[in-house]
Amino acid sequence: MTLIKNDLRSLLKTVHSDDRFVIAKLANYLLINVYLPCVGTKDRLLICENIFENLWSFILSRGSMLK
Repeated sequence: MTLIKNDLRSLLKTVHSDDRFVIAKLANYLLINVYLPCVGTKDRLLICENIFENLWSFILSRGSMLK
């Protein structure tokens, strides 16, 4: 979950929303909120690798759009 103060909502643009991460642009700032699995989660390392691969792929494919 990402909470943004109501006064700043006019400056916010949601760039991407996924099950495990959200990318938002707030004025000149890029906010990336990542939800990682708990320590006891089965296949935790695999899930983390998948999350970061998806995040990295998104940034590489749309990096120029984020500027």
